[in-house]
Amino acid sequence: MCTENTIRECDLELLPTPPQPPIPVHQSSASSTFLISKWDSAAASPVPSWAADIWQMENYRHFGGNWRFTTQQLFDYLEECATGHVFTSKKDNQLIMPSVFDLSRDPDHGHSYSNLVTSQGLILDFDHTDATPDEITDVLAPYPCVIYSSWSHRPDDCSYRACIPTSSTMTRDVTRTLLCMVRDRFEKRGFVPRHETGKKHGIDASALNASKLYYLPCKRADSFFRTYRVDAPPIVPIEWVRAATEEVVEIVTYVPSPAAPLKDQTPEYKDRRIQGATDHFRRLGCIRGEGRRMMYGLYKSLIEIGCDNQEAAGIMHREATHYSNEPERRTEIQKHTGFSL
Repeated sequence: MCTENTIRECDLELLPTPPQPPIPVHQSSASSTFLISKWDSAAASPVPSWAADIWQMENYRHFGGNWRFTTQQLFDYLEECATGHVFTSKKDNQLIMPSVFDLSRDPDHGHSYSNLVTSQGLILDFDHTDATPDEITDVLAPYPCVIYSSWSHRPDDCSYRACIPTSSTMTRDVTRTLLCMVRDRFEKRGFVPRHETGKKHGIDASALNASKLYYLPCKRADSFFRTYRVDAPPIVPIEWVRAATEEVVEIVTYVPSPAAPLKDQTPEYKDRRIQGATDHFRRLGCIRGEGRRMMYGLYKSLIEIGCDNQEAAGIMHREATHYSNEPERRTEIQKHTGFSL
């Protein structure tokens, strides 16, 4: 049976109209240059730390499936979005990333490395850049690319997205290696990071990874969409990896030391977190049909904050009056914590 959170052939139809039969992700294809997963905007919305567990429980609902594209097919699809899709809010749009996912691997999470299968193709995020689209494509030569304006783009404050095909699939480390090498190309041409003085490339360092989400292009007052060298050969990842400098390899493989405990992890700090969690769930727990899910989320958040089961039970029983079907919620509290009222 095909379900929405597994990679199956029925998930791989090209949008909006498949020009050819769908190709399963697990099969190779000489013409494929992009593997794309699609997500709704809720997958990118910031969530309070105390709501993280409920959010992860819901993540599978934000997954729209995996698709395989040739360079021409993806560029055509993006152009259709850029010229034909109009939204009043960015959140009404959908998101993509050049990686495919199997959410059955780690059902508690969504677009995380634990569910990432493989990647193909690159997307770069240029925010508040001083580079023009022609300058960007010149740095990216001789490879094909498409450059389109992001939602926040303005003529006096430019923000773009650039998509570049690759000839093969990649691991997450190879993807990050190639993204870092593309950034280095710009810096060798005289562009500088956002925090330095000079002509800024605007490449978002936090987006140099395989699980970054990007909104699809859409039609806006100052939007644009340009394609370059569509028929040129794509990037060959193995050739780039062989040419990677030791500095790039060190960046990709660096594992930071465990973070030191926060200095304000005091009883007062813990109380503030508990108050934030209870305030959040108090607002939402009274929604009919949501009580069970929200109560479980409150329990998981309290445990994450540092409460033991007995302390969590006391807090949850106090909060049960704010939920619909209070007796049922109290039964669930005992089930989760082992402590009754």
